Amino acid sequence: MNDSTTSNTLIPHLLEATQVLASKVQLKFIPYLNDFFPIILQCMQDTSYSAKREMAVKTMTQIIKSTGFVIAPYYKYPYLMELLLQFMRTESNANIRREMLRLLGALGALDAFYYKKLKNKIHEGLGRSSEENITSHFKASFSILKYLKDTKQVLDKPLTELHKFYDEILVMYNLNRRKISSELNKEKTITFFGDTVDKFVNQNILSNTKQTEDIELLLNAPDQINLGNIDYYSIVAIKTILKVLYLQQYHDLSLGALSFILNSLRSRSANFMYLIMPVFTQLIQIPDNSLRENILLNIEKILGLCGDKFQEEFVDNVIQIVLMNIDATELKLIMKCFEILNALLINCRNHLKHKMEIIVTKLNQILIELEAHRTIIVSVIKLFNNSGDLIDSHLSNIISLLSRMVQQNPTFQEKEVIIQMITFFNVVINTCGSTIKFCSKIVQSLFFIIDHYPDAHQVVVDTFILMLYKYRDIFLVYLPLINIRISKYRIHHEKYRECLTVLLNDGNLDACFQTLEYDLQEMRYSTDSQFSTKVGRNIRDSLTKSTVYSDSANRPPPALTIRKDVDFNSLLKEFRTQGKELKEDWQEWYRKSSLELLKQNPYPVLYGCSSFAGVFDLIAKELYNVSFVSCWSILPSDRREQMTKILATAISSPKIPVNILQRILSLFEFLEHDRIRLQIDINDLGDLAEKCQAYAKALYYREQEFEEDPSNSINNLISLYSSLGQSDAAKGMLVYAKKHLNMEPKMSWYVDLQQWEEALQEFEKIKEDTELSDEMLINKMKCLYNLSEWETLLEDCEKTLKVNNFSDDEKKKQLVSMAADAALHLNDWQKFEVYAEKSDQSIDDKNFLSALVSLKHGKLEEARQAIIKSREVLDTRVMGLLLESYNRGYDTVLKLQQLLEMEEIIEYKEAERKILNENSNFIRARKQLNEDDEEAFNRQSIVFKIEDEPQFEGANVKLANLKQNLINKWNDRINGCQRTVDVWQKILSVRSILLDKAENLDSWIRLIHLCRKSNQEHTLKLAKRTLKQIEADIKARGVDESKFPPKLVLTSLECEHLCDERPLSETIDKIKAYLKLDTWKDNNLKSKYYYKLGKLSRLLYNDRVFDSMPSELEFYNKSIEYNDKNYKTWHSFGYIHFEAIEYFESKNLKNENLIQNVKAALKGFIKAISLGGTQSSTSRTLQDLLRLLTLWFNHGDNDEVQMELQEGFTTIEIISWIEVVPQLMARFDIPKVKIQRSIHDLLIRIGKHHPQALVYPLTVANNDKNMGRRGAAREILKEIEQHSKSLIDQAVVLAEELNRAAIVLKEQWCDGIERASQNYFQEHSIEQAIKTFDELHDLMMKKLETLSEISFHQSFRLEIDEARQWIKRYKSTKELTCMNQAWEIYSTIFHKIKDKLTNITTVYLENVSPKLLQFKDGEISVPGMYRPNKPVIAISGFAPKLPVLASKQHPRKLFVYGSDGKEYTFLLKGKEDLRQDERVMQLFSLCNKLLTSEPETSKKDLSLTRYSIIPLSQGAGLCGWVQNCDTLQALIQEYREGAKISMRVERQLYGNFCAKFDVLPVANKLEVYRNVIENTRGEDLKKILWLKSPNSETWLERRITFTKSLATMSMVGYILGLGDRHPGNIMMQRQTGQIVHIDFGDCFETAMKREKFPERVPFRLTRMLVNSMEAASIEGTFTNTCDSVMSVLRMNKESLIAILQAFVYDPLLNWRLLTDADENIQATTSAQGDQHYSTYASGGLQVPLKAVERGMMIEEVKESELDEPANYRKISVRKSTKENSKEIKLEPEEENGEEKKEELEKDKKILYESRHAFDQLRAKKARMAEDAKIRPEILNRKALEVIERIKNKLAGRDFSKDESLDVEDQVRKLIRQARSDENIGQSYIGWCPFW
Repeated sequence: MNDSTTSNTLIPHLLEATQVLASKVQLKFIPYLNDFFPIILQCMQDTSYSAKREMAVKTMTQIIKSTGFVIAPYYKYPYLMELLLQFMRTESNANIRREMLRLLGALGALDAFYYKKLKNKIHEGLGRSSEENITSHFKASFSILKYLKDTKQVLDKPLTELHKFYDEILVMYNLNRRKISSELNKEKTITFFGDTVDKFVNQNILSNTKQTEDIELLLNAPDQINLGNIDYYSIVAIKTILKVLYLQQYHDLSLGALSFILNSLRSRSANFMYLIMPVFTQLIQIPDNSLRENILLNIEKILGLCGDKFQEEFVDNVIQIVLMNIDATELKLIMKCFEILNALLINCRNHLKHKMEIIVTKLNQILIELEAHRTIIVSVIKLFNNSGDLIDSHLSNIISLLSRMVQQNPTFQEKEVIIQMITFFNVVINTCGSTIKFCSKIVQSLFFIIDHYPDAHQVVVDTFILMLYKYRDIFLVYLPLINIRISKYRIHHEKYRECLTVLLNDGNLDACFQTLEYDLQEMRYSTDSQFSTKVGRNIRDSLTKSTVYSDSANRPPPALTIRKDVDFNSLLKEFRTQGKELKEDWQEWYRKSSLELLKQNPYPVLYGCSSFAGVFDLIAKELYNVSFVSCWSILPSDRREQMTKILATAISSPKIPVNILQRILSLFEFLEHDRIRLQIDINDLGDLAEKCQAYAKALYYREQEFEEDPSNSINNLISLYSSLGQSDAAKGMLVYAKKHLNMEPKMSWYVDLQQWEEALQEFEKIKEDTELSDEMLINKMKCLYNLSEWETLLEDCEKTLKVNNFSDDEKKKQLVSMAADAALHLNDWQKFEVYAEKSDQSIDDKNFLSALVSLKHGKLEEARQAIIKSREVLDTRVMGLLLESYNRGYDTVLKLQQLLEMEEIIEYKEAERKILNENSNFIRARKQLNEDDEEAFNRQSIVFKIEDEPQFEGANVKLANLKQNLINKWNDRINGCQRTVDVWQKILSVRSILLDKAENLDSWIRLIHLCRKSNQEHTLKLAKRTLKQIEADIKARGVDESKFPPKLVLTSLECEHLCDERPLSETIDKIKAYLKLDTWKDNNLKSKYYYKLGKLSRLLYNDRVFDSMPSELEFYNKSIEYNDKNYKTWHSFGYIHFEAIEYFESKNLKNENLIQNVKAALKGFIKAISLGGTQSSTSRTLQDLLRLLTLWFNHGDNDEVQMELQEGFTTIEIISWIEVVPQLMARFDIPKVKIQRSIHDLLIRIGKHHPQALVYPLTVANNDKNMGRRGAAREILKEIEQHSKSLIDQAVVLAEELNRAAIVLKEQWCDGIERASQNYFQEHSIEQAIKTFDELHDLMMKKLETLSEISFHQSFRLEIDEARQWIKRYKSTKELTCMNQAWEIYSTIFHKIKDKLTNITTVYLENVSPKLLQFKDGEISVPGMYRPNKPVIAISGFAPKLPVLASKQHPRKLFVYGSDGKEYTFLLKGKEDLRQDERVMQLFSLCNKLLTSEPETSKKDLSLTRYSIIPLSQGAGLCGWVQNCDTLQALIQEYREGAKISMRVERQLYGNFCAKFDVLPVANKLEVYRNVIENTRGEDLKKILWLKSPNSETWLERRITFTKSLATMSMVGYILGLGDRHPGNIMMQRQTGQIVHIDFGDCFETAMKREKFPERVPFRLTRMLVNSMEAASIEGTFTNTCDSVMSVLRMNKESLIAILQAFVYDPLLNWRLLTDADENIQATTSAQGDQHYSTYASGGLQVPLKAVERGMMIEEVKESELDEPANYRKISVRKSTKENSKEIKLEPEEENGEEKKEELEKDKKILYESRHAFDQLRAKKARMAEDAKIRPEILNRKALEVIERIKNKLAGRDFSKDESLDVEDQVRKLIRQARSDENIGQSYIGWCPFW
């Protein structure tokens, strides 16, 4: 099947054979899954052969059923579900669609939550094996994984074993192409001539550029709709064509359409190379010469069209394609490759300089290998001719080869070759400077030509004259030899004779060179022979091509041309809907209208697809929306009205199929992205969307209705939110209705909200006073159904059906369906049959119920037919739901699984019959039965006892194996399903046909546990009822109650307490007594329940630790006795002692047992950590480590504690410590000697096994200013150097060079002068200013290592030396005149540097750090990418250019190349200490683990976005680049620019009310703020979310993610005390809507406590954020998510306090806790009362304080304008009256008189001034930190305050220490504070409170 030569007609038969084989061998087929799955997937994608596709789907289904390979395929092939859904969308063959549905059922109904995780985190999954992914997601063990483990096999094979299927694997795995290519190349390399060619091809095959890592993802990723951008239409059209082309279909038509599009785009084609080139690079590898030739032709055309606009990043792709095809056997392909190279030389010369080596090497190889092929040789030499100066450095090889060949090879002596050879010599003499080195070889070759080709004599002599002209005296040595040849052959050449005469008479050639120069430049030759003329023309052409770009390259991009011949009548004609009745009529209407839209399209890029669309319908469907919009844009108004009426008629037709209606609704939705709304009532659109189950679209319209009429929209919105699975949003609407609309809840609302108890209560209230409608009765039954009140439901259904004649048949159907389900759950088959018969044939469940009845009665064939019919009914439902959301379609997928399992029951029963019928004894027994009585046969249930009848042993074994395999497979499926009571009930009820509850005990026990965990009254009742049924089934087997399985007994005892049947104390005694019994020996189960008893004891004593401690410890000790590897027990054992220690310490109590508690706590934590590394995937390992560190650092100097630690350290895996390396590094210079020594020993051990984990932090510490830290770091580095010296050496070099690149010398001087200015003028500290200058002067004494440093010295060394002399003179004389003189010089230097820094856009490593540029193939890992026990991704190099971001600190974008072939992007930041950000990321990591470990938040998929932080020094570091993110500021700016809205709207309103807002009293500020809010809408973000989403489904998903992530970060940020959350510090991920926070400099509420602009809000929740949420605003998803997150944080407060304590007490970071109030530091003023100037960090030397107070509006000016305002460029130096000091001050330039410009400049000034105001505070903190080293009591006091504040927050005592609020009340108060106008209105303008 994998042989490309195998006939396509043979493949189905091979697949069928595989299918039969799998069904026979069952589990033995598992080892071959890796071999067959990729092949089958490939066959499924072959749209050209339906029989092959159908058999491929059948085969995959059979393999899954035979091997039990369920759920796991989704993990092994993460894109499998997407592929299946894509097939379902496009597949028209009914049989294949039916088999696809069977396949979905066989795979299993994967939990929608884990499906989403797979979809969003495919890269994360690739870091681990499939087994690891499954184990990490599901607690249960999968039988297939156990089988693989027992047979010592793995699910994942090495890539090298799968190389034949790399196309499919890349699609499935989303693998990085460089990585897979490097693996493939280990086995097989492409053999090209020379090492250079090998290296180039091997590096680039399947990799190309970063943008082409995954073609499948690239082509299917939705684009942001931008109908105002002409390129958008081109992108959609090109993507559509490429999708078809990539599937290897309709090659000629696809490439023809693509060629038409590119011709119409001309040079604009370059904008779409990121789409085209990856596909071409992939397809060129297909062994189809026709396709290859066509692709090569298109590449050549593209190069010609794009000209020099062809991007450099794709030149490698083109070269790679050429190298892969230039060795082809067909001459056409080779010649086409030459033409492409020629096009490259013409159009992309500036990109080829460093790529010529590979090209020249390959061309030389061709000259050698194809030396007899004249056409090829001529083409190669032409390429050399056209290369010109590009081959200058490669002339040695070329000239040597040509010189040898022309003399030895007959082919090279043919006329055409000789012409090209002479042309080549002339070109290189003219263009290449190094040609002079090869004069002898050129002359020798020309002599050979003279000797053999008389026709060439004249042009050869012309060449000699050229050489004489170019090389002058150097060439004279050859004249005698030349003269001999000329004389010998009597060559007459006027110019030569003239030159020779002048030379002999005058001794020089200057006299004749003037005429020679003109003739040579014009290429005039001495004769007009045909040969000479041809050579001259060739030389002229070659020189032109080698120096001039193509004309097309220089032309501007063409404007979008519009067709003038559009036939509106023809277009409208195809849209008319008269006579459309049948489904086929509507489908034909849609096909013709979509095709006509392309035929009449005004845009050539779409019109060019019309011919292709006529053959392949999918093209017209894909382009329907864009083609309609483009036609609509040119329709006259009257034609638009006609089109609107036609569409309105179409959607209102009752006959229109749902799928057509969905597409039209998608069109309407698409139009709204261009703010086009057809004149169709929005209510009608909402109704239609609901009709076709497009609920996301319906929600979009209903929410717009809500804005106009809230009261009448509540019902629809609650229903829609519930249908969409947004229960939080639905509950929010209920709260909103009560709170804001004063509406009383209705029963239907509670039903939609799935609040069944409340709905029943409401029913009871109204049933006496109100006539019960059918709707009310149905709602009541729904409540009973969902509360699992099966008996009551059956009883009420019977009564209702007797007395009530439903007016609506649909209601009756629902009632019958619920009654049937109730009977099924109660195993009441008699009633089940009754209701199955009553069910209407048209309802979906009719066939399903009939299948169950037939299956129960053994009517297998009838059951099979009913299953097939039921699956057909589900087909349309699958499409309607799954296309919108997998989550919404989950019930349908679950039904498919049930149908498949019913088929498996049929297959088992048939196999059972066959096995038993094969036994002759069974046949005799069979004859005694009524053969026609199928039911009697089923009741017989013949099971042979092996000991009594040995002859039946084989039959029994087969049956037992079949049933066990089936149970294993079913268990694996249910393990992957949603873990909800409802889902598990449905699955188990179907399985109960074959298995009673005793046979399937484990699954039913797990259902009971689900009921218990939900802890709701109705689920507890269900659990109790299920327990009774299980006991009855077991008793029916003759098992005595005393011999019930222990698992069942213990579960029953737990439920008795939860159902209030027994007090907790009695339950504990009962369980304890049962655990003491010796009648059962399951030690793991006993250990588990002893641990549970410990937890119940704490509950019994109401969390009073000292009361519960004795009993808890007793139970924990017993648990450990039975299983000393129980992680939870050891964790709890350690934690209870830790609580006791905290209690003693908080009360300052001296307890004699303190050390014993410390030792016991350490023992528990150490054991838990040693187990948690392998068993626990929760957050507790980190918690335990942090608590252990707390005990270690506080009590580690005690000898007993130290001994306990040393013993315990040997049991903890080294890998466990890596996560807390920052904490260890912070304390490794602790004064306590014993603790310091043990920390050093541990770090040395870590360094021995994982040196990569320590190299970066140790290198930073090695350069610390603190001598103690520096010495400790060097001691550890010396130890590591003994085994990893090269690694340490590389780390030292990288740290030094990255620091050098982060902030170059001129930036250090610029910042230093600013700091000195602040010291001198603001603080009046001359000594500190001089100290700063001395540090700067010391930098000048260092060795110069880079061009940047040399340049700086050359530019400023003299001035700096002069200033230094003035400083020295001041030191000796103390005369301020000396300082003034120095300041004049420093001022001049500052502004010269500042001007240069303002315009910096790129930093080149060759200038600032050549060592980094030369760094290749290192051992050290890519920063932040080290993962223990995983292959090290080492640094293989750095990109030579570092783009500089236009922000105040000029951070650089650094590209690091990894050894895995990937490119890693970082932000290289200087002037910032990132160590606090590093700790915040550690906190986020813990929070993510906590959120994942809790079921509620895990299901909501709540998380915080993290990125790697790697400090390189105290002032520089690397931040992981967050891909596809924009700040809110940038998003709003982009939106307003597109909508033509001023960025200054709110600012202008502020100015209209008051010019000095920040000095107003609070009451006036509030008045102004509210007025601004009332006069602006603040819906920018809301509209951004919609406009950037391609459809309503994506919009809804992004909005949900936005709201949840905002809520999650709000709660975590509040606990952390995170401030300064202006729009520039909050980002949004473009693809997901996830909120990402950056810049964590203000933590622990320092922003609230600062003197100027203190923040009043706990987190940012301004109106733009609120308006972007659902209709209920903050009442829904946001508030409920906040509740969930805060609950998790408070439940795990000990963990958070543990990490935050380590944070707060970290000596490297705790100085940041200081505020102005701590030291009463105030801004000093100048001596003469000049109080309006304050120094700040950047942009100038002094700024007005008033302006700083006013703040700034970040978004008003681009980042590049932040450095210095236009009206503040001049500097004056004025003498101060007092102390004779000089003050450097910015002065405005001349006013231009233009009011608008003045206002803009004023805003720039404010922006410039206050942008950096807070840097003052950080500078103050730095000085305070120095003081705190002397007075540590300041920091200790602050640390205690901070920790106490955090504890109060986590206990709900943040508002009052005397009252502990519950989570709900706490969250509501926080939200009120965050939304308070009084709090928001006081914020400084730069915080953008109005947004």
